[in-house]
Amino acid sequence: MIGEHTVTLFRDASAPVPINTNPYMTSNVYGWQAAPFEDAVTWATDGWLVQARGGTVGRSQTDANPTARPSGDRLYLVRVRWSQPVTATAKFGLFFGTTVENAWRGPFWAGAANAGSWETPNLSYPAGTYTYTAQFSVPATWHPEFVYVAPFLSKPYRADASAGPDRVDSVEMFGWVASDVVDVSCLVDDVTIRHGRSDTTSQPEPTAATINLAWDGSVDSLPAVAEVGATVEVATNLPGAVRTRFRGRITDIAAGWDEAGAVTPYNQQAQIAAVGSLADLGRRVIGAEPWPVENDAQRVSRVANLAGMPLDPWVSDPGTVQIRARDVDSQPALSVMRETAVSGQGIVWQTKTGEIRYSDSAHRTRVAVGLEMDACDVLVSPTWVRNLDGLTNEVAIGYGAGDGGSQPRYTATNPSSQTKWGRYAYTTDTLLSALADAAAMGDLLMRRNYEPVWVLSAIPVDVAGLDAADTDRLLGLDLNDLVHLTGLPAIGTAPTDIYGWVEGWTETLADGVHDMALALSAYCRTAGLVRWDDPTTTTWNTIPDKATRTWDQSFCLGYPGPGIGRWDDTPTSLRWDQVASNVTWDTWVQPTTMDEAA
Repeated sequence: MIGEHTVTLFRDASAPVPINTNPYMTSNVYGWQAAPFEDAVTWATDGWLVQARGGTVGRSQTDANPTARPSGDRLYLVRVRWSQPVTATAKFGLFFGTTVENAWRGPFWAGAANAGSWETPNLSYPAGTYTYTAQFSVPATWHPEFVYVAPFLSKPYRADASAGPDRVDSVEMFGWVASDVVDVSCLVDDVTIRHGRSDTTSQPEPTAATINLAWDGSVDSLPAVAEVGATVEVATNLPGAVRTRFRGRITDIAAGWDEAGAVTPYNQQAQIAAVGSLADLGRRVIGAEPWPVENDAQRVSRVANLAGMPLDPWVSDPGTVQIRARDVDSQPALSVMRETAVSGQGIVWQTKTGEIRYSDSAHRTRVAVGLEMDACDVLVSPTWVRNLDGLTNEVAIGYGAGDGGSQPRYTATNPSSQTKWGRYAYTTDTLLSALADAAAMGDLLMRRNYEPVWVLSAIPVDVAGLDAADTDRLLGLDLNDLVHLTGLPAIGTAPTDIYGWVEGWTETLADGVHDMALALSAYCRTAGLVRWDDPTTTTWNTIPDKATRTWDQSFCLGYPGPGIGRWDDTPTSLRWDQVASNVTWDTWVQPTTMDEAA
């Protein structure tokens, strides 16, 4: 299924501003399964309300602190984040009404004549965590007395109550003044977008979009809002829903003419280049005072704050390794963040909508599959490549003070890999503070790369052949999401069924066209360490390569499915002989530090 694409320009001075927002909710929401539903509860101190009656989670502020519709025509954007443990349907939108209560309850109660709504259709999602955005324009029929608005998330009945409650992470609403918003879709020939990265070793580049436009004499010129520094948003409109494909700032505009014919006037044409918010971090210089030892996420967050682009603590990871103290003297923020991410084996990246995120080395653990695809959903058979690139069986990882090769080093080798493939060494300086973190980094590199692996080429997805639900899931994917691809043709020892991490994509949008090529990496290339709860049919005696490897050396047993067990947070690298002798399986309590487990 191919939706209708839109390209919208926003004047630089009218960047979206929050109208009603609570981005840091952490409580669970109950009441989906059966009546009586839980009473409305209050989160935070600013009066946010949640209503679980009837499966609707509506949000508004209290009568003492209402959210009034701003004057003037508006373009509204509603963004929600939620998690669900099993497959369920969801929809969301915007209620409006004559009073705060009407706006909160919406059009489905006794006061329905005093309220209305714009909303997405019900869409089915598998277990997982989702960020969903929809855009609503103020209709000409907006009743003048409907002066209060409230974004909402609604989840219909689902029968499975045993898997635990759903969770609403955030509900946000933004708005633009309509006069500063111009839809130029009718002038656009095509849009090309490059998002993320194509491999597992580099840091993602800023998302980039190239927009080609053309028009005849019936249009005077590009609208005035089309200027360097303005915001451009590219979206695909599915039935009742909008999926943002790109949001960023214009950096370059080229304009010219194309002769339409000997007896016709010249056609005007233009090309707009825009980049995402990650590029802004590359232009902001930070560093004026020494920084203490802190973990990788704290360092990345510190730099983001100094650059004036703070991370959202709810969706950015907490970090896994200690980063040494240092004195940074006037460096681009993005360079410092990437250097930290490389040392921590994390990723600094941006979402499709331009939000900056940090994913630490443990991020890709227990992630639910976001999209199931069959080989029939791929336009051409992909190509597998297996070579010696990245093979690592000897490491020298620097840590602590020093640079230029003067750091102390953690060194290790994999003799069996060297015997089979020859010697392939990897050495690097890092920002790691502790030997233990350098050792963990070196050992993991050798576990992941001790032999050549199959690498899959980009996957050209048959977007037109997908149904509405799978199209929506495809366009909902972002970096770190997981795709299951089955039914690939057999060729040699290459896999025919893979779980692949989304690393990025390229896509082209035009009238009736949506070409998209996903860059996927094999699950075990970057998955987190095996947890004690991961093995299902694997036993102590059937662990792979049990004659030559220990349990914790089997760093990846393949995709284990969504986590539900008691041992999800306990990596196998913690050995039982490190645990106090009086601790049993039944009395185990997850230690907060390795020392507590000794």
